[in-house]
Amino acid sequence: MGGVIVRFERRVASLAVITKLVELGYLQPGARHRATAVARAIDRLRNDLVRDGVICDSDLSRSHHEGHGDRKAQR
Repeated sequence: MGGVIVRFERRVASLAVITKLVELGYLQPGARHRATAVARAIDRLRNDLVRDGVICDSDLSRSHHEGHGDRKAQR
């Protein structure tokens, strides 16, 4: 009994983020549908932001939910 295996990959980023990565030159337009290419582009952007001091390396280790409320309180 042979069948077709369909594998759905989880979306790495929203369409808006992918569009911005292309605009900024981190992602080639033809690669915008490949999850690995999008993930690498996000990693390159993140590394550039850390290197330039825009964000701290420790900001990257926090989970999405930790400190989320603190950011709103600081604004």
